[in-house]
Amino acid sequence: MPAGVTVQGGGQSSSPVAACSSPTTTALGASASAAACTSAFVTAENLAVLSERGRLAVEKLVAFDAASGDQEHVYGNWPEAGTDDEDKLQLAEQVRINTNTS
Repeated sequence: MPAGVTVQGGGQSSSPVAACSSPTTTALGASASAAACTSAFVTAENLAVLSERGRLAVEKLVAFDAASGDQEHVYGNWPEAGTDDEDKLQLAEQVRINTNTS
């Protein structure tokens, strides 16, 4: 199973989680900020692999984790789309269940 999500551009950022922290990002609340924050970690191609509910759950997880980065291992280094996609779907659905995302 993938450990996380590919950083845009294929490289590792020094601390994109810290860059995602903002007053408009709320714990477990989907927002434009959550989507923007998520794009620092998850490629658009990987998001397209996920169900709508799974995508929202991943966005919420990244936004919730923005301050600490404690869960970055879950979303911080996924392989490119087309590789381990079934695992990504399963992980996103598990996150959805654990966060009660509809």
